[in-house]
Amino acid sequence: MNFISKEDYEKAIKKVKEYEERENKISRFKTELGQRLKEFNKFTFKIKNNSVIFAGYFIDKNDNDHIKIGYSICSEDDIFNKLLGKLIAVRKALGLKIDDIVEVVEPVKKRGNIITAIDSNGIKIFRPQIAGYNICK
Repeated sequence: MNFISKEDYEKAIKKVKEYEERENKISRFKTELGQRLKEFNKFTFKIKNNSVIFAGYFIDKNDNDHIKIGYSICSEDDIFNKLLGKLIAVRKALGLKIDDIVEVVEPVKKRGNIITAIDSNGIKIFRPQIAGYNICK
């Protein structure tokens, strides 16, 4: 039987806590997105190539029409998350900060000279790297 060291155990526990904290934040973001979208009479999202464009329409208390537009673009160093992309676009449209969302964006995992990630369709991606340059652009 193989045993793990106390140090490895503590690292694993720390990773589990980090994962649970991230999942809790994402759950709160999902709730927030629903609440923010209630502010609009109509809205639409366009999601393409790891980017999100949001357009929302609402009528204010004085019967004035308003259209708000926001966008988010996923860095190639991060894994695209549709929920986070939508919330970033909505917050930008409303002129709100996005720092707390950006903190939970998951970076692409680097393994040697290969970057691996799972895209929004659940497909594993392997992108070769040479001296830090992406050769698959």
